[in-house]
Amino acid sequence: VFVLSKIIKKDFGMGDLLVIFTLGFFLTISQFMSFLYIFLAISLLYSFTLILFKKATIKSAIPLLPVMYISFCLMVILNTRIEIILENILFI
Repeated sequence: VFVLSKIIKKDFGMGDLLVIFTLGFFLTISQFMSFLYIFLAISLLYSFTLILFKKATIKSAIPLLPVMYISFCLMVILNTRIEIILENILFI
């Protein structure tokens, strides 16, 4: 994890990497992929909303841990439905 934080530099904080690394141990591959897709979708929506309402710029940093928490909760609540949707979209 420390090596990843040095490679990625400022994109992710050490806490963000630790949470992703820890989730990787406890989730199956399909659950982890579901988590990542939900996390990316929510992050993009949140970022675009902030930029649209001029609360942030493209270079602004957003806190990722709250987005990870929301993504994880959605993944747990909608687990089987999310996996089915992702399988249909990605043709896995």
